[in-house]
Amino acid sequence: MCGRTACTLNPDAISRSCKYKAKDGRQVKPTWSKNQDKYYPSYNKAPQSYCPIMLNEKHLQDGEDFDLSVADERTLVAMRWGLIPSWFSGDDVDKVSYNMNNARSDTMLEKRSYKTPLRKGQRCVVLADGFYEWKTTGKDKQPYYIYFPQPEKQSSIIIKDCENGDGPSEENVRLLTMAGIFEKTFHNNEDVYSFTVITVEADESFAWLHHRMPAILTGDNDIASWLDYEHVSLEKAVQLIKPKNCLQWHPVSKYVNNSRNHGTQCCEEIDLDAERKKADGKHASEAKSLMKWLSTPNAKTQHSTSSPSKPTRSPCVKRTCGGLDRWVKKVKKDN
Repeated sequence: MCGRTACTLNPDAISRSCKYKAKDGRQVKPTWSKNQDKYYPSYNKAPQSYCPIMLNEKHLQDGEDFDLSVADERTLVAMRWGLIPSWFSGDDVDKVSYNMNNARSDTMLEKRSYKTPLRKGQRCVVLADGFYEWKTTGKDKQPYYIYFPQPEKQSSIIIKDCENGDGPSEENVRLLTMAGIFEKTFHNNEDVYSFTVITVEADESFAWLHHRMPAILTGDNDIASWLDYEHVSLEKAVQLIKPKNCLQWHPVSKYVNNSRNHGTQCCEEIDLDAERKKADGKHASEAKSLMKWLSTPNAKTQHSTSSPSKPTRSPCVKRTCGGLDRWVKKVKKDN
């Protein structure tokens, strides 16, 4: 599954990172068409936030004035994470009671909420630096940050603070490209664009961490086919949706567990062995302090005097039912 992502590039850098070769041979940077002001960079983006989405620009054509001859093939739109189905009629989209952050690939062609937009060609690419997943071991959940392998020259990228919307501006960052489905609905007098991330059974290389993973589009050919709903049928496009061995990961601090935390600490790599030793040392220190306290005379006195006393029973009150007793005696006498 995919329930938390990082997307730290500013809007211009996202456009540069998504540069592609158009059908006429030009190198094109997709432009932002809608909701750019609703997107903000963050190292910890959760459902209901607005994320950068790439789609075929023809989905946004406005009447007969749309000139397909000069239109880019791809465009960028900030969309709300968590698909709002077309049949939802309420005005408050936060009250959608269905969890549609992820769409399972094995049922997306059966459920109306996903089948309907897919039949209309509403396929999109969800962009992110990476996503987070939690490895469950007993009661412990250790978060990991997952991403595409980066070019060698990106190994020294300086991570910036995104809490105020200032993300890295590197144009050669390889963004993670995940297959998604989008929907357009109308609420509170405005169009609302929302999306869901398609998930698949985890690849063998990833299954140790979680049993599911996002459907990854690994190259520009995959992206082009997924977005080209006019020439690539749905039946052919869904063949791209499958587990892939193409990701890297590293453990991160549990600081990311709180979706209100947006700082760089969310995705910085940690040394698990060092963290375990630190935790063991803290527990040992606490146990030593407790044993020392218990060994003092004052502690023993406090412990003995603070023992709970035996509970006292409340006095039993004898209750009689005078009227009922008299009635029973009268019946016996009459008999």
